[in-house]
Amino acid sequence: QQQQQQRRFLEAAQNATATFLAPLVQAMVLEAYTNLWPPCYAQGTAPHCFNASKWMSEFGQNIMAGLQAAGPSVAQHTNVSNSDLLWKVNEVLPHDYLPVVYNSCPSRQPR
Repeated sequence: QQQQQQRRFLEAAQNATATFLAPLVQAMVLEAYTNLWPPCYAQGTAPHCFNASKWMSEFGQNIMAGLQAAGPSVAQHTNVSNSDLLWKVNEVLPHDYLPVVYNSCPSRQPR
């Protein structure tokens, strides 16, 4: 009887902790927090490693492009696609991985 009560208490505490920490864990997954899972770098995708930051693809690129500040009329006609990878800092230099911007607007101005 006492063991069952202790088990129920521990299960309830575990569930409460998981519920409380869920937003924090989601944020860590979005930013590719490498103390949660190791980076894959460019070696493919394993079940428990990060090859890119989902936050950059889903939010960061749009923020840096100014789409949130430009308003919904510009954002709905603009597509930002991102191909992002985690890289070791010692492999980044001599800057071979600079971004490339493609613009299909004829006047080079937002539509």
